Amino acid sequence: MWKALLAIATAISIGATAKAESVPRGVSIALASQYHPQHNGEFLCLDGQKSIQYSAINDDYCDCADGSDEPGTSACPTAFFNCANVGHVPGLLAASRVNDGVCDWDVCCDGSDEFDSGLGCTNVCERAAELAKVKSVKSLKESFEGALRKREYLVRKAVADDDRDLRVRELEAEVDDFNMQIRAWNKVMEFLNRRAENALRRNESLSTERDDDSDVKRECEAEIIAFQEAHETAKEKVTSLQSNLDSNLNKIEEYKQKLDFGPDGSLGVLSESCLEYDTPEYTYKLCFFSEAKQIMKSGGETNLGSWEGFTGPDLTKFSGKDLKYTEAKFSNGVQCWNGPARSLVVSLECGVRNEIVSVSEPAKCEYYAWVITVALCEIEESDIEKLDEIVGSREETAKILHDEL
Repeated sequence: MWKALLAIATAISIGATAKAESVPRGVSIALASQYHPQHNGEFLCLDGQKSIQYSAINDDYCDCADGSDEPGTSACPTAFFNCANVGHVPGLLAASRVNDGVCDWDVCCDGSDEFDSGLGCTNVCERAAELAKVKSVKSLKESFEGALRKREYLVRKAVADDDRDLRVRELEAEVDDFNMQIRAWNKVMEFLNRRAENALRRNESLSTERDDDSDVKRECEAEIIAFQEAHETAKEKVTSLQSNLDSNLNKIEEYKQKLDFGPDGSLGVLSESCLEYDTPEYTYKLCFFSEAKQIMKSGGETNLGSWEGFTGPDLTKFSGKDLKYTEAKFSNGVQCWNGPARSLVVSLECGVRNEIVSVSEPAKCEYYAWVITVALCEIEESDIEKLDEIVGSREETAKILHDEL
């Protein structure tokens, strides 16, 4: 199957190369039409600023400011050399690396970048194409697996959301009950307060009478004490109910708090647990939607910042893609000595698990983390079709995905 696919791809590329033979070395098929001589036999630099003799193309002297006259030599530092890479994908190499005595197989698998150096770079495009296909299949399988795990999380989230909504309704019912009890006990307190005041006035009246009846007076004083104790008991009951009411209101507010988990809510998967990454000296701990820390293996920790939010660029106007959720930031961490407050930027991309891949400090007290997460995995019909094309059929695609999972 692979050999058949390679043969087809090779035939197509050879045909394209044959068409390109009339254009100078190093010119891509896409730009070939701009490398034909003008009616006066000259070549117009691609920036349109200058015309030169057509024979001056690839003469190892840089005539055009944009380097477009030297696509096949290293004369112009701004020029690019196109590698045909028949059987694989074409590559663009900085022209300064042409005939520099190094085989740049990562870009020019066909070895064409060293056509005049005597190095004789082997054409490894067939192997590169095979590896690229394997890598592409692997990438698609990982995206598929990640998308399935994302779906599993969204099912869990839906159940959790229902449970949370039910709990909110229960708490709200308890709040109504607490309010009703508080109102009732307040009325009891008002009643006891009136009775105590009446007993106090009666006691004062007895004290002013000449023929003081000590038994009646003692009875009145006992009544006052009883009312006051009952009032204090009612007051404690109201205080307890109010505490429970406030606790429930706080819980309701927490349950109803809306965090930005992305358009479909899948980034909430990062709130299920903190992610950690170990280095010889530190453990980095990222708690999304909360804070990031740098924990020393010898003891002690440093706050790298509190959750600021998702900060990726919105490129909808340019590419139709909103990349907001591909980047996040923790900011306002502990102040760095003679430097800024610590901060951490997170780059997010699709992966089969939620994991920190690497952490670095590209600038003083400014940290960078690369994180993979199932939340950003999507599987579109176009991805399935791409895999179909690579492996040969939808049946093979289904088998690969089934075997993987």
